[in-house]
Amino acid sequence: MAGSASEPMVMDSEILDLEASKAEARELAQQLEAINKKNFQKRTIINAKKNLNKKRAHVNNRLTHKDRKQNAIINPAVRKLIRSNVLEKGMRRKAAAEVFKVSIRQVYRIIREDPNQKKINQKRPGKLTNEMVTSLLVFIEEKLASTQKEMVEFLQTTFSVSVSTQTISNLLADLDVTWKQTTNIPASWHQPNLLVQRANFVGRRGLDLKQKVVFVDESGFDLHSGRSHGYAPSGQPSVLSLVPKVKQVTLIGAISKTGYVYHEILNADGKKTTGVGADDFCLFLNSLGSRLANDSLGLLQGAQTPSCLSGRGQNRY
Repeated sequence: MAGSASEPMVMDSEILDLEASKAEARELAQQLEAINKKNFQKRTIINAKKNLNKKRAHVNNRLTHKDRKQNAIINPAVRKLIRSNVLEKGMRRKAAAEVFKVSIRQVYRIIREDPNQKKINQKRPGKLTNEMVTSLLVFIEEKLASTQKEMVEFLQTTFSVSVSTQTISNLLADLDVTWKQTTNIPASWHQPNLLVQRANFVGRRGLDLKQKVVFVDESGFDLHSGRSHGYAPSGQPSVLSLVPKVKQVTLIGAISKTGYVYHEILNADGKKTTGVGADDFCLFLNSLGSRLANDSLGLLQGAQTPSCLSGRGQNRY
């Protein structure tokens, strides 16, 4: 009975000792893992500092050319040192190549070159002369919305020179001329309510009078339609001018409520005129009179009655 009672107690103590050993082992393992983790962090920091120091040393060496690679770009100060040591101090060329970490061929080249001569990378002479470039700039100034293809055609027509659009693009880049959106005419000029007011005015004038009313006026018209983009020097806007620097025509026209009646172009060749005078109006009105009924009424916008209308036709204008 006593023996059987003591046996469980021995077994319990062995189990407790075993569990205590396991707990101690786990604690030791955790401590060892923490130590290894801390050591790993220290090693990582040390390696990172070593790499940083290597990079800094590489930068410093690259700048001072102490440990530079062969066939790399040589600092002008190092070139001066090579010439001074070889030509003035009698250093051998092979020794200079080893000291300054350059090739022997570079040492010979540095000794032969003239230190006072400034190296300039010259471009291959192109097809475009100064006269061609000046004419092209004038062409762009007169027609801001010109495309590169149109510029090529201009040079072909004017100077019989065949170039590519890439040549034009490179030239414009060298001249600092860029392609940008043009400044549009103010939108307020074309507001819907303003257009309605104009239409209503014409309608009222036609309804208030029993006679056929013809409106006569003169105006200048541009001979080309502009694009939304154009070339201009960098930093300056590409302005869609209200008076474009291209050929224009001066036109005298007559319209009625029913539509177009008659017109004449004064300067069809596009040359500049001094303005529309009384004689121009008289000639136009004489031609217009043969196209209107006798009871028609003509309105001249903002103009005094020309002297040529005195007489039988005066009551019509």
